[in-house]
Amino acid sequence: MLKFITHILNIFKKLRGGFQMYISTERLPPEEFERFANQVASIIFHKKIYTFAQGPDGGVDGIDDVLKPTIIVQSKRYQFRTSATKLRDLILNEVEKIKSLAEKNNWNDFQYVLVTSGNLTPLAKIQIREAAGKMMLSDNNIITENELSELAKDGRLKPIFR
Repeated sequence: MLKFITHILNIFKKLRGGFQMYISTERLPPEEFERFANQVASIIFHKKIYTFAQGPDGGVDGIDDVLKPTIIVQSKRYQFRTSATKLRDLILNEVEKIKSLAEKNNWNDFQYVLVTSGNLTPLAKIQIREAAGKMMLSDNNIITENELSELAKDGRLKPIFR
């Protein structure tokens, strides 16, 4: 039986260019997902990211410096049933909150990093990046369920993918 399962996995690897691990985050409480997202961003962007207590935060779930941030992390854990279109609309609303908060606090030249448990279409990512403008320098600033699954294979991130 084990030989058969190994054979089937090898077929999947050949067909898909490697077996993709599914990362289930929907059972994490929101505060645990925020910590997880901040750890991911910290390792990817090589910055210490601070997590805050629960409460009104204006959309900021993680930040490297509260007075002069260079990275702001927003974590969005959604139910797997949330459509890509609905997710995009919710995130576009969050982008506007971050822009307002940045203006209010006179924050300039920071990267906005979004970590979400959902997936987005390529068009949705384009729309989010366009709305965020200079806050999102690349697609690396949007980490979806698909990217989390890919990152689970990264040796640097092994400690947080337990």
